[in-house]
Amino acid sequence: MVNKYIFMCITFISSLLCAQNDTIYASDTIISSVRIMNQDDTGIRYFYLDSLKQKKTEFLPLEKVNKLVFENTTIEV
Repeated sequence: MVNKYIFMCITFISSLLCAQNDTIYASDTIISSVRIMNQDDTGIRYFYLDSLKQKKTEFLPLEKVNKLVFENTTIEV
């Protein structure tokens, strides 16, 4: 029982320290807790960790993006 609580505390603390903090404001949704990898003239490539802690990479066309927030810096697109 104690091991379960220790594991939960360690998991919670590590998730706070390693959290992905970028946010993408798209025309139809808000995509948060991601890390933006790169941006070019066609779109934005970002990654996130799914519920199984596997790294997933996605691409969002630039015409769907309204605003990007890198950690605490807002960039209007």
